[in-house]
Amino acid sequence: MTLAKLSELQDEAGGAEQLMGLLEEMGDDGIQLLRILLKVQTAQRFDDIRGFEAFFNVCYGLPMLPHTRKIVSGLFNSRDKGRGRLTKAHRDSAKTTLITQAYVAFQLGHNPDLSWLIIQAGDEIASENADAVANLIANNQGWHLIFPHVRPWSKPKGRGWSEKGYWLIDMRKEKAWATLIGTRKDPSLVGLTWNSDVMVGRRPTGGIVFDDVHNEKNSESEVLMAKVLKTVQETIMPMLTQDPSNLKDGKARKTQKLPVGTPWTEGDILDWFEGLSNFDTTTVPLFKDDFVPEGTPGAVYFNPPNPPGAVARWIVPNWPEKFDIDYIHEKYEEVGGEAGFVRQYLLDPSKSSERIFRWQDYPHEKILSASWPVFIGVDPAFLAEDANKLAAYKSEFAMCFSAFTPEEILVPFGGVNIRCTPSEGVKYILEARRLFKSLMGIWVETDGVGIVFYDMLRNQHPELRGIIKKASSEGKGKLQRHLEADIPAWMNHGRIKISDDPNNTFLAALRKQLKAAPNWKRTDCADALYYSAFGARHRLRLPLEPDEWPKARRERRKPKPRPFSKVGSYRGTS
Repeated sequence: MTLAKLSELQDEAGGAEQLMGLLEEMGDDGIQLLRILLKVQTAQRFDDIRGFEAFFNVCYGLPMLPHTRKIVSGLFNSRDKGRGRLTKAHRDSAKTTLITQAYVAFQLGHNPDLSWLIIQAGDEIASENADAVANLIANNQGWHLIFPHVRPWSKPKGRGWSEKGYWLIDMRKEKAWATLIGTRKDPSLVGLTWNSDVMVGRRPTGGIVFDDVHNEKNSESEVLMAKVLKTVQETIMPMLTQDPSNLKDGKARKTQKLPVGTPWTEGDILDWFEGLSNFDTTTVPLFKDDFVPEGTPGAVYFNPPNPPGAVARWIVPNWPEKFDIDYIHEKYEEVGGEAGFVRQYLLDPSKSSERIFRWQDYPHEKILSASWPVFIGVDPAFLAEDANKLAAYKSEFAMCFSAFTPEEILVPFGGVNIRCTPSEGVKYILEARRLFKSLMGIWVETDGVGIVFYDMLRNQHPELRGIIKKASSEGKGKLQRHLEADIPAWMNHGRIKISDDPNNTFLAALRKQLKAAPNWKRTDCADALYYSAFGARHRLRLPLEPDEWPKARRERRKPKPRPFSKVGSYRGTS
């Protein structure tokens, strides 16, 4: 008795009783078949994560893992809200199998009247993925059980089933099918390169997948990346419209927009999608958790022997069954070390360059600023009390709020960055003093004009004398040396991370300034960060290797040579 026959039997009159009798006779095999049958029914009934998980298990024979469930749940959540969904995932994370193949196939099964378009860096890879979906539909037994009525619409009766385009038919509506999709020009599925000659005029009604649109060739220069972006903006995105004839629950359904890939560099197409207000983002790096304490469940020690440059620490892999620590070390070496590994597996191209500042993000939803110790750094950067004269000043008042976590990590989570008068700056400080009950101190720059602001605070507000503290770097040149030495050392060892809050304007300005180093245009926010770290410096412990300590701590002033120290005492002769 085959599973297909059992599936047919349950739909016949009185078939349910016969089915249960047969399953009882089959014993353990019957129980296994019943489980599969229940999954088939779940996949048929639910067009959501429950149905997809059952579909994936029946058609691919694989369970959903935590990181794959996170990816697919994001697709459904954004679809139901009418929003696009960007998925950034590390190499070899199964992102293409999940999204470009399985998710697209599942959507075609539930909505065979809609059309999908796969866009990739080259024609060959785009055709391969479209062919993988077509092969599943045509030959996979699990597909035939779940969607027995959705079949290839091949010629001569249909419109075709080839790499030029795969057309589907819903056999429940066979007689009226040609009429139902008569106005649709696109096949149910086709794969094209991003600059295909046949791209113009496409109107995918179900969805579009941008799967790794960049490659080595089209990302090797800003000019080439700009060309890709221009094509997406001016040719592809205008094709995606809201079709009033395509209704769900009485509302017009939007074409699903699903960019997916591994970042290549800053300013690539994924970067652009992430900046769009109507897109959500799912990020799946190789490390589920980074810089965790020893003894954390699932943690392994990341310390690749070759090539040098990695920061040794405890990490928790997202997919430990596949990426054990030996395999992770192997991949680190194969991609050329830190730069390639950070980009391709930790998904941060900003840290793969030769930048001075390379930091880890800290989940903003975990920050408990009401109870964790808070250190505030202030860069006054002005003296003009007349608001009309502020335009003449390039620098701005900056105040950085940093929380010290139970894991002994300093996390800047917000702040103030504004052009204002000294009096207005004082108001911001008073408000911060009121806001944070666990405030450890406010460290104010006392170099140059900073000392004037510091004295003004102490004189006008005696109640702040116990909380306002000096943070001198002994001049602007010294500050830059401290900033470019101490902060990177702490960041490299995971002692300073930056909140990943995407909506905080201070953090956005801080990241922009740190990325610009050493070609600084402004350092207000970065200076404020340094002063907050200056306040917490005794808590920011580093390993004891001398070469890894901040330079400012290693470059001790050497004693000046004494020219006569080797000459004996001379009393002269008589």
